[in-house]
Amino acid sequence: MKLSDIAYFVSEKVSSIDISVADYITTDCLLPNKEGRTVAANLPPKKCTLTQYRKGDVLVANIRPYLKKVWLADSEGGASADVLVFRAREGFTSSYLFAVLLQDSFYEWTMASNRGTQMPRGDKNHIMQFDVPDLGNTHIFVGDFIVNMSHKIALNRQINQNLEALARQLYDYWFVQFDFPDANGKPYKSSGGKMVYNPILKREIPEGWENIKLAELVRLEDSKRIPLSTYERENRKGIYPYYGATGIMDYIDDYLFDDEIILLAEDGSTSDEHGFPIVQYVWGKVWVNNHAHIIYPRNLNHKIYTYFLLKQIPAKLIETGSIQKKINQDNLLKYNSIKVPTNILDDFTKIVSPLWRKKMITTEEILSLTKQRDELLPLLMNGQVTVE
Repeated sequence: MKLSDIAYFVSEKVSSIDISVADYITTDCLLPNKEGRTVAANLPPKKCTLTQYRKGDVLVANIRPYLKKVWLADSEGGASADVLVFRAREGFTSSYLFAVLLQDSFYEWTMASNRGTQMPRGDKNHIMQFDVPDLGNTHIFVGDFIVNMSHKIALNRQINQNLEALARQLYDYWFVQFDFPDANGKPYKSSGGKMVYNPILKREIPEGWENIKLAELVRLEDSKRIPLSTYERENRKGIYPYYGATGIMDYIDDYLFDDEIILLAEDGSTSDEHGFPIVQYVWGKVWVNNHAHIIYPRNLNHKIYTYFLLKQIPAKLIETGSIQKKINQDNLLKYNSIKVPTNILDDFTKIVSPLWRKKMITTEEILSLTKQRDELLPLLMNGQVTVE
């Protein structure tokens, strides 16, 4: 069978003024590596016509298909023109359609027809010629199995988001609002702690604190990065994550680091939708390419603090370039930050470390489940494995 036998492109339209921002989907809302979606920053500035999707439709970003952006809709709303909206034909479940479009082979097929160089797009007619196995009624079980695994992965991601939000809230409370515990255990600023204006930071900071260049807080290990081409990675498949600017791009047969490290996107996608750098906290045996800075705090006990510090730097202050954004080492290391007393950083680390360890454990489960799902999917599709 072909994809066109089990699905079709949705052509129904809806006006952007008739949906909420929570139901607006663009290619930027769809997360890479099959991680679902996030909420748009805002609706289009002018009234426009969108593709109307319904619950159960499958949305795929058609800009740079190799990023593998796909989402099984759990609501209804409108999608921008570069988002393909698929709907299952009668006799096939939306879960099975999602499983079909989740396959790596689907994105390889889509890229084979790409139009454009910097921003490739798949050809819609070619996409619909993608081969789909005829599994009979077992397609229902395959689809449900894959969706259930994906829901568990998504639930774990939500747990991690909540854990990080708790740690971030404490960071903001202590180092943005300056209500860290004073000598009497009371919130410093709210309890009348003296604040002094710092002309370099252009803000008030606690008395006795200073500004400091980021170069004095962190060191970069960029010289240890090694990029690998797609061809090289294809011939070096393995178990070790290969990281780029925004996340895991592949798994290969060797690693460069076996440690907890912080990655900050150097070029390509350098900032998120809110204008802050893309920062990753990774650990274990990993390989990193040349699109992410490798960062260690000079005091290794303060990695979590450093992670949040980097995430709150306005990207425009350290970026160069107008079209192709880049965060180079010089701009990054020249950034002025606050020099926080070591004892306060130690106290912060002591409180947030248990949350962070839980987040790391949950992340390990996400990686394991994702790997199992993606390895089982082609086996389920070709009948080598069955779902009872």
